[in-house]
Amino acid sequence: MYAVLTIMGALCNNATIIIPNFIYDPEKTLHAIRKENCTIIFAMPKLFIELISKQKKLKLDIKNLIGITAGTQCTQEPLTQIKKELGLKKLKVNIGITEYAISFASHPKDKDEKNIDTVGCLLNHLEAKVIDNKGKIVPFGTPGELCIRGYSTMMGYWGDEQQTRKILGSDGWLKTGDYFILEPNRYGKIIGRISDIITKGTEKIFPKEIESLLGTFPAIEEVYVVGVPDKHWGEELCAFIRLREGHDSLSSEEIYEFCKGKIQSIKIPRYVRLVEDYPKTLSGKKTKSVLESGENSELSYFHSVGKNPLVYRTIGQQLKLSAQSNAEREAFVFLEENKRFTYEQLLSEADRLAAGFQCLGLNKGDRVGILMPNVSAWPITMFAAARAGLISVSLNPTYTPQEIQDCLNKVSAKALVASEKFGSKIYYEQLLEILPELSSCSSRRFKAKDYLFFQPLSLIQGKTIRKGTLPLSDVMSLPTIQQINSIEDQQDDISPESGCIILFTSGFTGSPKAVLLSHNCVINNALPTKIVEVSKSRVCMPLAFCHFYALVTTMGAFCNDATVIVPNYIFDSEKTFNAIDKEKCTIIFGVPNLFMGLMYTQKKLKFDFSNLIGITAGANCSPEAFYKIKKELGLKKLKIAMGMTESGISFASLPDDKEENIIDTVGYLYSHLEAKVIDNYGKLVPFGTPGELCIRGPLTMKGYWGDEEQTRKILGSDGWLKTGDYFILEPNGYGKIIGRISDIITKGSEKIFPKEIESLLGTFPAIEEVYVVGVPDEHWGEELCAFIRLREGHHSLSSEDIYEFCKGKIPSLKIPRYVRLVDDFPKTVSGKIKTIELKKKFKC
Repeated sequence: MYAVLTIMGALCNNATIIIPNFIYDPEKTLHAIRKENCTIIFAMPKLFIELISKQKKLKLDIKNLIGITAGTQCTQEPLTQIKKELGLKKLKVNIGITEYAISFASHPKDKDEKNIDTVGCLLNHLEAKVIDNKGKIVPFGTPGELCIRGYSTMMGYWGDEQQTRKILGSDGWLKTGDYFILEPNRYGKIIGRISDIITKGTEKIFPKEIESLLGTFPAIEEVYVVGVPDKHWGEELCAFIRLREGHDSLSSEEIYEFCKGKIQSIKIPRYVRLVEDYPKTLSGKKTKSVLESGENSELSYFHSVGKNPLVYRTIGQQLKLSAQSNAEREAFVFLEENKRFTYEQLLSEADRLAAGFQCLGLNKGDRVGILMPNVSAWPITMFAAARAGLISVSLNPTYTPQEIQDCLNKVSAKALVASEKFGSKIYYEQLLEILPELSSCSSRRFKAKDYLFFQPLSLIQGKTIRKGTLPLSDVMSLPTIQQINSIEDQQDDISPESGCIILFTSGFTGSPKAVLLSHNCVINNALPTKIVEVSKSRVCMPLAFCHFYALVTTMGAFCNDATVIVPNYIFDSEKTFNAIDKEKCTIIFGVPNLFMGLMYTQKKLKFDFSNLIGITAGANCSPEAFYKIKKELGLKKLKIAMGMTESGISFASLPDDKEENIIDTVGYLYSHLEAKVIDNYGKLVPFGTPGELCIRGPLTMKGYWGDEEQTRKILGSDGWLKTGDYFILEPNGYGKIIGRISDIITKGSEKIFPKEIESLLGTFPAIEEVYVVGVPDEHWGEELCAFIRLREGHHSLSSEDIYEFCKGKIPSLKIPRYVRLVDDFPKTVSGKIKTIELKKKFKC
């Protein structure tokens, strides 16, 4: 590219191009300069350095020659050396890569100091910005990734749209991969290539700084520093050195003594390798991969093969298998409704409703909304949809009319099955707000706001007939016996790869997204739950049906011959305790906040839960919370699982795990999954090093319904799904979550995970529950605020109390400046904290 620009630059400016030889030869180049009276030479730093060696012998007069260097980075020492030893009139610097050509170049009036300290001034007609890892623009003088937009960028990579999209956005901004500092005067300074970063422990090291220092060592002619594998640090530094003439040896001890006190000791190369030359590309760039050595065995990738093979079946087929093998076993017990269903009865009810759906005109692949709390009609509807080849759309029963409309429209739902009411919510009245046509409609089919709905509401409680709706019992009465029996015949025509349910993400940090899961995904997520001892057990399930964790719990019970006990329409700690006691439950699934709620009731009721196993997932559980939950509830065991709607269950405690291992990790990688941990640039980090967890396997989502752009952001064409979890993976397949990347608080240049602070504050005697969030601050950008719920008997807690408690235990920068006392926390139905609501409370 540099040569093409040089040629075109000459042609556009009426200049003559002199070609010394077929391929670069320093002696022929110097003679060509003298013979043809050249006034400018364009070359990479490496070519200039080789010219120096010949010039020492030939000593030609080239004092009127101007040198232009680009193509690779040139540090201060080589620039000074090139200009002095070649005797150049001037030496100018440009930067650019093939993808965006030249972007910065020395100005004609720039002094030598400016040429040495910067890569020049931004060229006319270009835009430049420097961004952080989240894509936000950083202040002038702050390092980040350089992005360029303008006429000089490429059209794209031929035949490779995926790679093009990675660096060239639809808005025209091209990510250069340069770690860069931009100044207000349009000049810039390159720190290094992001891809050249060496990760030594948690330290990110740019080789350029070390190479610049070593370039001043008298015996060194040329030096390159690369990262090489190291068991302790992940990567260690190795300096590959070419010596000047007259020097024959150089040890790592000499390098250490030279560098000591000039750079941090962690940046001093441990290894030294002397070379006579370097492997380089034709353009003069060093081939780093040839210098580096070692295998990838120490990098954080793990595959959990699993003891049992995957199955290839639909939810409908699984229900049939369960009904055949456990016909009289109870499948569900709904205590609030006083209803019990055996597996055989559940299959019968599901097939009646599936046939009823088809009588209404619903076809395979149509979406059916489910808007109910934890009532018996919920699983019947979900199984019926699966048996009919429809896709269930799980709606949160607390949604507002607008949220209901948004979700139904997003997936173009053809039907909605809803409760008559939920608490004070009368769903029919809410639907009239978004579908006023209902009140004047008696037909089963109507047009509303450009969306076609079949039977938008089916009432399941009470006998009230409302216009535009049908009671669910009427729908189940529509089909004939033959139509009901035909449902079984249709099961082989439903692909396990097809979508079966759409779940909406919690949306506690933004708008909910519609996650589409396949039958295969749900079943293979559910089968391995036997590792948490669910087989043939009686499972207490107080979780809201509308969430993924509840779905996996329910299907896990079905796949392992268990019975699901549903205590109430919505979580109630006292009714949950009574359900456990009355139904002799041996396992309870919950999220940490749910277990915390149970703790308060247990102090009053004091049930004997010595035979009860608790499974917590859905949100982080700190060691302090773990001990507190297990001790105060008196559980036999408490186990941990981890996952998200998009990735399924990814880690879970094994049956024989000791308590210490359960507390320190989120469990072992789930069967049939691959896991890797990557840095900000997509490179694998060493085991034990934090980074973003990625999951690949048959348990991940198919994608976000109707949102290909958002799908591509986290689910690659190679099947790897970015979880957004900042994570540590160990060689034994266990992992530890540090926090959600989206939860990071940026205080100045410090990246802070709330979890560390919350874990510490959780040990404060007066604190029952605490969450730390970032709030706006003029000086730091973000400051820390701790929202605290106090234990009974405690009435006040100040920021000074918090400071004194934290002092010496965590860096002072991480101690919350603000404290807000609350009676309760805003949470989603699944128990996750709504951080946006907490931030709004701070402003109030």
